[in-house]
Amino acid sequence: MSASIGFTVNRGKGFLMAYRLLAGGCDNGPCGTFYLDEVTGNVVVQGYLTEEKPAKLPPGEGFLMIPAAQWRILASRLSKA
Repeated sequence: MSASIGFTVNRGKGFLMAYRLLAGGCDNGPCGTFYLDEVTGNVVVQGYLTEEKPAKLPPGEGFLMIPAAQWRILASRLSKA
C-alpha cells in the first residue's frame, strides 16, 4: 500500500504536503489508517476519538482508538510498507 492517495493540503506560505497511504485497516468506510507526509516524513494517524485518557496530555493532543481486529490488519500492512 505505497501508492499516493492523491491529495495535497496547503500549509500556507505556498507549502503543500502530499500524503501517501502507509496502511489502512479496512476496505469500506472509516477506520484506523496511517498516512506519511512525503515532505516532512511525519506520520498522520486516523482513528476513532476516545474519551478514555490513559495518561495526561499536553494541549493540542488527543487519544485515538483503533479496534484490536483493525490493529492486527494495520500492523501486518505496516510491516510491508
